[in-house]
Amino acid sequence: MIESSCHCGTVKLEIPFAPEEVTDCNCSICRRYGVLWVYYAPSHVRIIATEGATAAYRWGDKSLEFHRCQNCGCVTLKARSLTSGRKIRDRIVRNHRLH
Repeated sequence: MIESSCHCGTVKLEIPFAPEEVTDCNCSICRRYGVLWVYYAPSHVRIIATEGATAAYRWGDKSLEFHRCQNCGCVTLKARSLTSGRKIRDRIVRNHRLH
C-alpha cells in the first residue's frame, strides 16, 4: 500500500501498489511545480479529503486539473477535467514526491 499526503495531512492518497514507472515532465507548469508523476486508474486511487479541501487549477485547453491542498498549498495530483469535453485518458496522476 502506498500512502501519501500533503504537508499538513489534509489531503491523503492511498494506492494499493507501487508504480511501474515515474515521469519527470518538463512542461512549463510541471517544471515549476517540481513534481514527479505516477499514473493510476481512478479505481486504484483512494482520495481521503473533505469536500473543498483542494483547489483545482486549469490552464490552456482546460483538459487537466492540477489539485493542491487549500491549507498548505502542496500539489497532490492532476486529473482529467470533467468540464473540458476533450477526450483524454481517464487516470489519476499522483505527485510521487509526496510521502
